Amino acid sequence: MSDSDSAFDVLFGGGRGLFKSEGASGRSPAGRPEPDIWTVSRLVSTIHSVLNNSFGTVWLRGEISNLSRPASGHLYFTLKDAGAQIRVVMFKRSVTARKLAVKDGMEVVVHGEVGVYAGRGDLQFIADSMEPAGEGALKLAFEALKRRLHERGWFDEARKRSLPFIPNRVFLVTSPTGAVVHDFLRTAFLRFPAAHVVLTPSRVQGEGAAQELKNAVRTACSVAQAGDVIVLARGGGSLEDLWPFNDEGLAEVVLHAPVPVVSAVGHEVDFTICDFVADRRAATPTAAAQLLFPLHSELEEGVYALRHRFQTAANRMLETRRRQVELCAVRLVHPRQRLNEGRMRLDHAARRLLEAASQHIFRLSHELERRQARLLACSPQIYVRDKRQRLESQQKHLLHGIKGVITAKKQVFLGISGRLNALSPLAVLARGYSIVTRIKNSEIVRDASRVQQGEMLRIQPQKGVLFCRVAAGVESSGLTDKGQGDENAI
Repeated sequence: MSDSDSAFDVLFGGGRGLFKSEGASGRSPAGRPEPDIWTVSRLVSTIHSVLNNSFGTVWLRGEISNLSRPASGHLYFTLKDAGAQIRVVMFKRSVTARKLAVKDGMEVVVHGEVGVYAGRGDLQFIADSMEPAGEGALKLAFEALKRRLHERGWFDEARKRSLPFIPNRVFLVTSPTGAVVHDFLRTAFLRFPAAHVVLTPSRVQGEGAAQELKNAVRTACSVAQAGDVIVLARGGGSLEDLWPFNDEGLAEVVLHAPVPVVSAVGHEVDFTICDFVADRRAATPTAAAQLLFPLHSELEEGVYALRHRFQTAANRMLETRRRQVELCAVRLVHPRQRLNEGRMRLDHAARRLLEAASQHIFRLSHELERRQARLLACSPQIYVRDKRQRLESQQKHLLHGIKGVITAKKQVFLGISGRLNALSPLAVLARGYSIVTRIKNSEIVRDASRVQQGEMLRIQPQKGVLFCRVAAGVESSGLTDKGQGDENAI
């Protein structure tokens, strides 16, 4: 729905008038348009929906009258001004949450939506929150926010951090044109001339101041390091003037700051939400400077006191050590004396060592001679010599026996040789006989009749060998009888 649309246009525009009935064909039996007849419930429900869609939730300011508190716990009253009035209902859950002391004639600001009470068809305003108008409303809103953040645990002391003894840098978030800057710097430098203060400018009151404060704190957080501190500072003023420091978004930025945050807003009797969320609260900006920076003179006195304590402790320790050195000096033997004693012990040990070595060498030498004698008695050279003599003697006996055997065997051999020579075929051959053998099988021919014609024979006289071929066979008897053979015989 656009802003130019009205409730009347929604209800009666676009051809959807109140004179069309539900489910009708739009025509009467006579052909005339038939009116669309709505029910009362439908009309009231439609008006309620149109009002909700048109206005949504709004803030409404007026004076309470005809206040009623039934046993149900709801609030019923009329909210009016000089020109009009409207019935308002606030249900028990909202009343309990706000915990307001409401009475007739009280000017309040309520938040809610416009609707229609279907039972009577009355226009009414359904409120979900209520605050007194003016400064009273701010105080109530402050208390409500304080209670809500306290329930979240934002004010817990356990999560708050301690301040450094001497901060490296202090990021002062305040207005650069106010007296706060001069008061803070004057106090800081009077107490601690080496103070390092970084001004982070921001408006501290008026519209948009809360957002500038958040941006300034975020800027300080982006460059802050360990040992730094952020200070939110502002002079005194009314609750409305200090209201930017009651912003929930600023409180959340302070809550999540990486370094400790000090809130120094207003005077000692003034409190803001940032005072409760910050790690430390200072009653005034000057008190914040005193809280952060120690007095230089006190630091010097502390340094002098520490130096005196240190010197006293050092002198006491040196005196104790001196006494210990003197005591040790009495008990300490001069190094030369210790060296001479060591040399004497060394010489005595050397003599004992030489004597022990000499005795040991003498014993070893005697044992060596004894073992050499035993070894010489069992020397292999003597054993080998004896065995060689026995071997030479046995060789002589063996040669003599061999020569005797050879002589005897030679005599026997000569005898046998003589007898063999007497029976040897060679001796027969020497007398003119010959040995005839077949060439093909070296068989001796003893019978001429067994020799075939043309057979090759080998004839061995005493000297040389003859080979011949048989021309004709001859009867052995004929040779015997006639005494000679045929001229064609062998």
